[in-house]
Amino acid sequence: MRKLDPTGLPERLSPHCVRLPLPDPFVPGVTSVFVLESPDSRHPWLLDAGADMAESTAALTAGLARLGLTPDDATGVVLSHTHLDHSGGLLRWKPARLLAHERAIAEMRNREPASSRGRAALHRMGVPPTVAEGLAPESEPVGGTPLAEVPVSDPVGGEEGPLPECEGWRWILAEGHAPGHLMLFHEADRLLLSADQFLLKWKSPLRISDPEEDSFGLYLSSLQGAIDLAPETVCSSHTVAVRPGLPFLEERRAGLLRQLGRTSEAVEAGARTAWEVVAVGERRPSDGLLILFLRERFAMLRHLAATGALARSMVDGVERFDPA
Repeated sequence: MRKLDPTGLPERLSPHCVRLPLPDPFVPGVTSVFVLESPDSRHPWLLDAGADMAESTAALTAGLARLGLTPDDATGVVLSHTHLDHSGGLLRWKPARLLAHERAIAEMRNREPASSRGRAALHRMGVPPTVAEGLAPESEPVGGTPLAEVPVSDPVGGEEGPLPECEGWRWILAEGHAPGHLMLFHEADRLLLSADQFLLKWKSPLRISDPEEDSFGLYLSSLQGAIDLAPETVCSSHTVAVRPGLPFLEERRAGLLRQLGRTSEAVEAGARTAWEVVAVGERRPSDGLLILFLRERFAMLRHLAATGALARSMVDGVERFDPA
């Protein structure tokens, strides 16, 4: 499979969208800013701002220059979500306007963020302490609130809406990965910019830091919503574009439902925690993928409990799941 090149040239995805690949300090080492064009293409919106690193900002400036633009030419930035590979650039340069969902803004202002992959989260999933220490040696990988003071000029709420002053584009709320996660869709181009929601050959890490949130149910709902759009092209921030997009989304949904069924079967066979589902019910993945698998199965277990298929309880800080 062709990989996205962080040093690559701007890529035109459709008549109204250009991708700018940027270097990124996080896995997989590359993220994207998308130039969202309209009839007034001299003042496009940008989707996301890149990472908080000089190389990312320089690559963004160079990419825009190849299009005859500067960051000041942009109407503003649409923030897909608050993760720093997408939002960190806002700490280095200030767009004229910033559009973000109200749930993402609340996450930006949250002074006590919780982790989905630190030791506390791993303990809640039933991971043995010796294994958790190896997976999260730095304890909770959450600290500070770097976006707390970043101003948001264009807060939005609800499920979807038009992108201001950018004809043809609309934003769509797509939860499960991060609070207030937005996708962008262009009706005429049949192009869906999915940010981190649907990654080619990669699992989208599901949010499990909020014990009351059914993140898997939210993710499935957003996936069905994307299928209903029938996009010709689906493009995430970290992987190459997928064409045709609709079969890709339908296969992603079918695969997740198969895994949901296997998770339910694992509980019937005696597994009671996310760790037991992953480590006993299936071949254990390598450490690099283990947290992703744990988060996904944990979110599936919570979803099954939310729908009444399983009974959920807490024992010594570990969430346990029994047949209902």
